[in-house]
Amino acid sequence: MTSRLRRVFAIAVVLCVAVIGQASGASASVVPDVAIDAPDPVTTGFYVSAFTGQSATQAFRAINSGSLVTVEIPINKVGNFNFTSLSLGLFGADGSDHPTGSVLASESISNSDVTTSPAWLRVNFSSPASIVAGQRYVLVLEDVGNTVYWRATNDSAFNGSTFVSSPSGWNSYVYSAGLRAFVDTSAPAPDVDVVPAAPPADVVQQVGLVETGGDCSRFTRDDLNWAGVPGDGWGQTWALWLNDGQGGVVCSRTLGYSQSLGRWIVR
Repeated sequence: MTSRLRRVFAIAVVLCVAVIGQASGASASVVPDVAIDAPDPVTTGFYVSAFTGQSATQAFRAINSGSLVTVEIPINKVGNFNFTSLSLGLFGADGSDHPTGSVLASESISNSDVTTSPAWLRVNFSSPASIVAGQRYVLVLEDVGNTVYWRATNDSAFNGSTFVSSPSGWNSYVYSAGLRAFVDTSAPAPDVDVVPAAPPADVVQQVGLVETGGDCSRFTRDDLNWAGVPGDGWGQTWALWLNDGQGGVVCSRTLGYSQSLGRWIVR
């Protein structure tokens, strides 16, 4: 091989390595962010019901700054009915972990992408929103035309941050809707003034009366006793969410966060 050919070959190798390195760097900039996936919501049997015309929401605190490019959620349709429309949107969170302000990013979900069996669905945002590490955000699953189950887990780290819209406001869920978020950290994050977080809103816990053994006054369950709150305070009432939206008798109580004590208490 002549010296000229050797030089051409060496330049080609260097260019090839540079291109491969650049491609690897681009993919490496997308990293996993918050995840609510243990135990796997697909298999737990828990779910958050988004009935026709309702929205189910899950709040989270961003771990990384950058663009939220992809979210995975475990969902399924109820029955073989098609929904009119289904969308997943990203909003800022207020002090009660409810969505606030204008939608930051939104993507439609196709009927053909959602099956009657629970499964993780990947949603890629065509116009990703910038998020900031440490700030709270809300994913909103809006359903029109059919019932959709957003599969959930009993990860206590996210207790009090799952809601479903209703004519009277937001109803809190005991379980946490599953999600996996992915952030492109190469994208610049917006400048944000850090505002002290407001205390979380009171949370209503509800469990079907049958699950308690038929006696609310004697019911207790460790995973519901946040930060060591007592297991008492349960009363009997009626709730629409039970029995796939048909309603039923539940045991209910309200937890509130005491700023002076720095922990949750039974109201």
